[in-house]
Amino acid sequence: MEFTKAVKNQSKLRIALSGAAGSGKTYSALQIAKGIGGRIAVIDTERGSASLYAGTFDFDVVKIEPPYSPEKYIEAITLAERLEYSIIIIDSLSHAWAGSGGLLDIHDAIQKSNKGGNSFTAWKEITPIQNKLIDTITGSKCHIITTMRAKQDYVVENNGQRNIVRKVGLAPVQREGVEYEFTIFIELSQEHVAVASKDRTNLFDGKYFVPSDQTGKILVAWLNQEPEMQKPQTKISEVFTQSETSKTKSQITNATNATPQKTYTIQDIAKSLTAELKMCFNQKQITTRRILELWQRFDGKQEDILQHLSGTQERRAA
Repeated sequence: MEFTKAVKNQSKLRIALSGAAGSGKTYSALQIAKGIGGRIAVIDTERGSASLYAGTFDFDVVKIEPPYSPEKYIEAITLAERLEYSIIIIDSLSHAWAGSGGLLDIHDAIQKSNKGGNSFTAWKEITPIQNKLIDTITGSKCHIITTMRAKQDYVVENNGQRNIVRKVGLAPVQREGVEYEFTIFIELSQEHVAVASKDRTNLFDGKYFVPSDQTGKILVAWLNQEPEMQKPQTKISEVFTQSETSKTKSQITNATNATPQKTYTIQDIAKSLTAELKMCFNQKQITTRRILELWQRFDGKQEDILQHLSGTQERRAA
């Protein structure tokens, strides 16, 4: 037994995409896989959904039919590794949990049998099966991209002229906490705009983006890059615009310590963000902290924020 220097390039990417039906999970997974590079194997439980993109992407596919037992997923992942694929796309992991013959069905069957007895006893048998599937994913020799269906809800929004009903995705259809098993967990909206709710790379923190092959290239470049020294913290003069830096230090301190009229969260902002401002944040790579600062400063007035960003050169995120 010995300790060795930790390096990222000995690891593999574990990417999860979650969204409601129609959010573009399969297409986004294929785009990211294309950017990562290498042979792509798709494990398809979505009744041929991935194969609709056969003319756009080059990949091989194996279909899993009901019952969606975790053992079938493990067998397919093992096969892809043996055939030396570079990337495995699991489309979708939700069926192993809530699909016909998945873990929830197995749980119910155990509970109803004489062997099961009660729900707690049934979970004691289910948990090792789920853990084995997750361990197979996290321990794979391939890059893994999984899609997950999201629990759906509908919200009513006013666009200034009339009320509109919009479908939104909530928590992923999988066991609670599964998102923490991945390098990056991406949530997709119905407009195919992504936000990383968990990101160990810090590449997409606070950004709104449309997944593309460039996303895969960025991720694999991060995985292969040499370690860097920690960068210095942003100076206060770099946070404010040129005109603001002419203020005295005491004026700046007073401004930053002023009591805000309202406290905003990134979730509040995401619900009301316009497409134009989303694009601006993405292009300028504005961090979550900076978005919150801008929102607070301009009291959520998006036109003012956009005008401000158009007239200044924002510091790009590390």
